[in-house]
Amino acid sequence: MGKTFPGITKYAMQECKEARVLAAEGVRSDSAAHMAADFDFQRSRRPGLGNAVLHVAISLPPEESIGRTREQVGETLRQSGVAWLKEMKIENTQWGLIQHFDRHHSHAHLIINRVDNDGKTISDKFIGKRSREAAQAVERQLGLISAEQRGREHAKQAGPTPSQQKARTPKEVRQADWQRTRHEVANALAPQRGKVGSFDDLQAKVVWDGIVVKPLQHKKVDGPVVYGVVFSKNGFDFKGSEVGKDFSAGNLQKSFAEYRAQAPAQKDAAQQLGAAFTAGALGQLFADGAKQAKEKQQATAPKQPAVQVTQAPVLPQKDFEFGS
Repeated sequence: MGKTFPGITKYAMQECKEARVLAAEGVRSDSAAHMAADFDFQRSRRPGLGNAVLHVAISLPPEESIGRTREQVGETLRQSGVAWLKEMKIENTQWGLIQHFDRHHSHAHLIINRVDNDGKTISDKFIGKRSREAAQAVERQLGLISAEQRGREHAKQAGPTPSQQKARTPKEVRQADWQRTRHEVANALAPQRGKVGSFDDLQAKVVWDGIVVKPLQHKKVDGPVVYGVVFSKNGFDFKGSEVGKDFSAGNLQKSFAEYRAQAPAQKDAAQQLGAAFTAGALGQLFADGAKQAKEKQQATAPKQPAVQVTQAPVLPQKDFEFGS
């Protein structure tokens, strides 16, 4: 999630998610700004590297958290992150592991610098396949519930598609599974179109659907240029155009640009709205409203006839004596 360290660290450490740093190596963990600065300082040793950020979301199913404190769950996430790094043979580099509490299931974000401490690049070739294999190894080591098995159980609960029901040969089964997964990817992406401003933001939205967003880039003198995008899930890779024409790299980038163009106006509107509802502004608003209501009432009230006051005649006292 994220092509820049400031972007990913800001997301991971934001207060609204009650973020808590579980572990870190080679970076300061007191603030997102300090962590990003440390990452970027080392990343500057390979200025030609398109994307130096490697992000992994580590999540536990709700069953793993039952009867356990946040600290105990956090320790399991910490052990999982460290074990995953070992299985992936990722070492001699910077990383940070941040726990979030904003969802019903416990999870953490592992941020890794692909520029290691010696200035060499850590390969991301076949990262999806290697990551799944490493995750399965960690599940076995720590005795955790298998995410793959859980996914199969959910698929069974939802029931097979007609194509899956008809499939007989291994090739037909794989094709039916491919088709089902493609629809799942499309259904996860569709609600996000027009609501995000970058591939980084899109990845943040669909990571919990098990989708990896991989922009394809050409290295240019003035920086990398995205020429395509691949969405990965359940061991399948889909080109953006395979998922749908709206999800090709070109159309997504147009959508991102439109969203970013609207963002300043939305921000100004939000700031104006916030200013309108300060205590002083509200008091003045209520006073003006009361004044207008009074003026309106006076303007529409029926006019009463003028009252003439005359001297009442003096009557004899006996006229006011009852029962006489």
